[in-house]
Amino acid sequence: GELIEVQDIIGSKRPDEKSIVTYVAQLFGVFAGSMQMEKHQKAVERAIMIARNHAKWIDDYNTNGKALKEWMANKRDHFNEVALPNTLADVERELDGFRAYRNEEKPPKRANLTEIEGTLNLLQSSCRNNNRPLYTPPAGLTLDDLDGDWHALEDAERDYQARMRAH
Repeated sequence: GELIEVQDIIGSKRPDEKSIVTYVAQLFGVFAGSMQMEKHQKAVERAIMIARNHAKWIDDYNTNGKALKEWMANKRDHFNEVALPNTLADVERELDGFRAYRNEEKPPKRANLTEIEGTLNLLQSSCRNNNRPLYTPPAGLTLDDLDGDWHALEDAERDYQARMRAH
């Protein structure tokens, strides 16, 4: 039958039961559809948030990894190519510079490497937890590459110190 209007329900002592059930079922359908749409909307919003986070972490990893890699290469080149000083004053100045590097400049860079590792671990965990493909850093920027660069820098430092002592 036809649906009754709200005024027909209010104005009647005993409205048609089938009409009331049909009316309530339609209302339920509208609300259920709305709730389902809201659920889908929240899922899309969550997916967008995850994608944005992943993009930010990838950008942070690559940007910070490249900057650290460049710093390590510059320092390694410096230690490998620096001319040994000729005077006692120059030796003292060079050693003071090296101490400042070891005590002031290098420790924050080591912290950067740890932060870069943490960023990649956070990204990979999020990828696994959200059924996304794991991120593969570009060649030269993997954690193994960065760790290898760090060790090469430390080797260059040791060689530099040995050359200074032998000088």
